[in-house]
Amino acid sequence: MKKILIVFLLFLCFAFFAGCGECEHQYTDADPCGDRECTLCGHTEKGEHSYEVISLTEPTLILSGQKIERCTKCGERVRTKLEKITPEALDMPAVYVTDYVSGAIPTDMLYKEHGEILVKLKYESNTDAVEDFECITRIKVQGASSAQYDKRNYTVKFYTDEILTTKLKVDLGWGTENQYCLKANYVDSSHARNIVGARLSALVAASRENIDENLAASPNYGLIDGYPVLMYINGKFHGLYTLNIPKDHWMLGMRGSEETKKQAIIMGAYWTESVRMAEKIGYSLEGSGWDMEHCSTQDTRWVKDSFNKLIETLNIKDKQRLRAELPKYLDIDAAIDNMLLVYTLNAADNVSKNTLWATFDGTKWIPSMYDMDATFGMFWDGTPVDEVNANSVYPSLDSGSFGLDKHASKMFYVLLKYYPDEVEARWKELRERVITMENIEKLFEDFFSLIPEEAFKGEDAKWKDIPHAKENRTNMYEATEKQLKRLDEFFYNFNE
Repeated sequence: MKKILIVFLLFLCFAFFAGCGECEHQYTDADPCGDRECTLCGHTEKGEHSYEVISLTEPTLILSGQKIERCTKCGERVRTKLEKITPEALDMPAVYVTDYVSGAIPTDMLYKEHGEILVKLKYESNTDAVEDFECITRIKVQGASSAQYDKRNYTVKFYTDEILTTKLKVDLGWGTENQYCLKANYVDSSHARNIVGARLSALVAASRENIDENLAASPNYGLIDGYPVLMYINGKFHGLYTLNIPKDHWMLGMRGSEETKKQAIIMGAYWTESVRMAEKIGYSLEGSGWDMEHCSTQDTRWVKDSFNKLIETLNIKDKQRLRAELPKYLDIDAAIDNMLLVYTLNAADNVSKNTLWATFDGTKWIPSMYDMDATFGMFWDGTPVDEVNANSVYPSLDSGSFGLDKHASKMFYVLLKYYPDEVEARWKELRERVITMENIEKLFEDFFSLIPEEAFKGEDAKWKDIPHAKENRTNMYEATEKQLKRLDEFFYNFNE
């Protein structure tokens, strides 16, 4: 009897639950997104919103964003603030500069005429290879024509104390030093040309069989190098910069003053006949268009005399005598490479001006590329150089170009006229091993891999008036291919 009763009860339970499961729930017209109870069986349904995004403002490095969502069932709207993008989110290093004392010149209003001012600087790394640090810093605007831009380049020197008695030397990838450059790359919205040009030049130098041992021991073969950073001034995003090796003696391995050695670095600052090496330096370097960048001795008079000897030899008209004398005062292999790189990069601003000249013994001089912003299809003001025009450079044996043509170089003329075999052979070697589109594109892509698209967007939002921004980001490969084709046509038939 008990068994029959148990079976009957189980049957009733099954029937009850089965019947409830078949219930076609009916709900009141309550909030469609609230909890609801079936009027037939009492079943409770948990309510929830179903949102769709109806408005989205992406955050940037400058402004926060917001997201507006609306429920498709009840129409409720929800606003969510999206915080500004941080360097940590982009996995990029950042430099924070703040005014040092109240009443000082605001850092974001610093101009070249102000000279050096004192600031606080904090560096936050994104890699274990470089440590974070904070320091007292002397900062000044760096550059000539670029100093007039709203976004300016800065030279920074690090110190541990407020009275600047102790230098803070940090290793940012090229050995421990206290002076670096924060480069704005204002006209080059890609931010890549200067660094890529230097790295290509370094590959060329590394392939040189008889490279000067001092140059070989220098960081990046005596050329600048750097990497992208995000810069903040007084708490506000100031733009995408590159942190670079500066134009300093340690760039060429000249560390410290050594009275026993005659070491010097000079650079052509303006277009003059002396900088084009068609005339000797006059009363002074500066008065003839040159800047003295470094001298290992207190007495600098020998620098002018030594370089004038090189200029004098370049202007010898007798071929045999010139070829016999010139190697005493000029590193011929380095000079040929310098010329071929200027042509490769279509670097109209580097034919004579913006060339660093270094001597390690006081007699022989070595040219080196510097300030390679106006390269790879872009002129100094951001103008695209897609076709052959006044902003292009190309090999020429026209001696009549001297005097009026600012792109002329007496050294280039001498190399083309008196060293044709060496020039042709080196061009063919470089085109096979180093100066290839594959290598050039890889150097660019390696650099771009360090900059997320959000960093470029932040830069574009901060600096809306960068000249020719779109064009100078997109034409670099095509313009370089055109230039290499022109040079191949010239140098592969140079001696015919």
